[in-house]
Amino acid sequence: MKRGVLFSILGALAVTASAATVEFTYMPNPDIDSYMGFGFNKKDTYDCAIRLTDPTLIGSRITGMRVNIPVQNDWITVPTAWLSTELKLVNKVNSPDITSVEATVADQMLSAVFPEPYTLTEEGVYVGYSFTVVELANYSTHPLAYVEGTAPESFFVHSSRTRLKWTDEHADTGYVSTMIVTLETESGATDVAIGLPSESVIVKDEEGPVSVTLVNYGTENLNELGYSWSIGSVSDTGIFTLAQPLAPGERTVAELPVGPTSTVGTQTLTVTAETFNGAPNGDLRKTATGTMVVMPFMPVTRPLIEEYTGLGCGWCPRGYIAMEEMAEKYGADFVGLAYHSEAYETGCMVVMPDADFPVSVSGYPYGTVNRTMGMDPSEMPSVWGRAAAVVSPADIDVSIDWTDDSRTALRASAVLNFAREYSDADMSMAIAIAADGLRNDSWGQSNYYSGMEQGESDSPLWEIFLNGSRRIKDLTFNFVVVSFKDTKGVPGTVPSVITFDTAPEYDIELALNDIVNDKGEHFLSPDAELYAVGMLIDNKTGAVLNSNKSGYLPLGTSSVKAVKPSSEVISTDWTTLSGCRVAAPSSGIFIKTEYMSDGSVRHTKVVCRN
Repeated sequence: MKRGVLFSILGALAVTASAATVEFTYMPNPDIDSYMGFGFNKKDTYDCAIRLTDPTLIGSRITGMRVNIPVQNDWITVPTAWLSTELKLVNKVNSPDITSVEATVADQMLSAVFPEPYTLTEEGVYVGYSFTVVELANYSTHPLAYVEGTAPESFFVHSSRTRLKWTDEHADTGYVSTMIVTLETESGATDVAIGLPSESVIVKDEEGPVSVTLVNYGTENLNELGYSWSIGSVSDTGIFTLAQPLAPGERTVAELPVGPTSTVGTQTLTVTAETFNGAPNGDLRKTATGTMVVMPFMPVTRPLIEEYTGLGCGWCPRGYIAMEEMAEKYGADFVGLAYHSEAYETGCMVVMPDADFPVSVSGYPYGTVNRTMGMDPSEMPSVWGRAAAVVSPADIDVSIDWTDDSRTALRASAVLNFAREYSDADMSMAIAIAADGLRNDSWGQSNYYSGMEQGESDSPLWEIFLNGSRRIKDLTFNFVVVSFKDTKGVPGTVPSVITFDTAPEYDIELALNDIVNDKGEHFLSPDAELYAVGMLIDNKTGAVLNSNKSGYLPLGTSSVKAVKPSSEVISTDWTTLSGCRVAAPSSGIFIKTEYMSDGSVRHTKVVCRN
């Protein structure tokens, strides 16, 4: 929903007329001119807040705020803006403990000035606003403005009828408020403030970058930063040249080289911005302190992508394609699971009630990334890289094999290799069994995209659905969960005390004839390949901290009762994903088109490992 124009920002700080005035926001895009609305379609009282804890702002005085609000004045009561040291409810009503002032709404922007500026301390502060919807009209049904972003503590919500407790919506959705907070500060001509994340990570005996926030509170462009650093007892200095000059009032994130150090474990990191273009830096916020985790190795982070779908869901082809797109792009690092829902499918590939899914699904198709962000599956490819950049606490190795030569049962194993130590870990492991290459002549995917001109991405797989009928048969289904008993982790699989030589292992065994759908039917096709997905789970939050998959276990001549095709292949064509026809596949990913004896056509995505 596009409603007006948002203020242009750089990072999280906008340039203003004076270097002594700054505007802070969690919006990530300096050129954004649109936002989305969040709400509950009720005559609710809404309270929304962000929390300011940025160390580069300590000592600054909060003077006002503004935020987009897609309503007309007569749709809501007189709004307020407020400051509070905590998010507190008294008799179920928001109760800020610093100040609350009347706000105004004009041109779909709520704004307020605090008559007594509040000085920001290292404890941080919540900045919020409140109003009551009295008329449900147009956008007042979803009146809280947000954009997508990565900043934590950027979108807290409470409402009188729906969110009865304060909720960190960013943690669940990845949304951030469009609020902009105005601050005043006092600095010298060559002053620069520096901030650190709460935790940084490098590898033992290797120099590594530390992401620092630099804010130019001076009156000249910052071109070169002289800095010092210490990790525990090891220290040194450096000179960092900015790729682009940092203008007065602007902020940026710089990757400063620090290290190496040979001491592994969690230590104190201190970074000081010593000089501004060679001149002494007099800013009171020139030193930042955080935590440095020195790891013996850097774990490979593989986000767990989970899709929720069903053959009867006409919009679910976009999830089918998104999973295939990511598998093609990320190869062995892509770990995906597809859960088929009893709400949109009877028997077939449904192996558990929807109530047993690891997350609550709000609508189909649906997807999650590490169970921390829920979204439409078409959005998952755009956030995979961000999730993969998060440093995991451990590598995870997963294997699968037959239990014996009879090949009637399999054994899957997951082993953790920790890169950091814990004294009170609260984690667990889980293993899912999934299958690639599932197909059945009787299965048909509902397809609402039939006859449309274009799909929702550039994938050539869209041609199958755009040019196909309202029910697509002969599809091959990959990533399908065929057995998963402990979706939220197995208690006791990870000890609470973890050292660098701790290597927890978890195993499961599964008889092939126990792989049945919710009707008790065997549904594995003869050419299907099974694999195991192991995951490390944070028990407190339910988030997946890392995952990995095993190699493939072809069914081959195993004694499993498998579904057999009812027609034979007459001829076969091969094409690349770009649409070029080839005589035979080589190494890579291809579309296999089989023309069947019953007149049907079957399309299969094939990964060739020649």
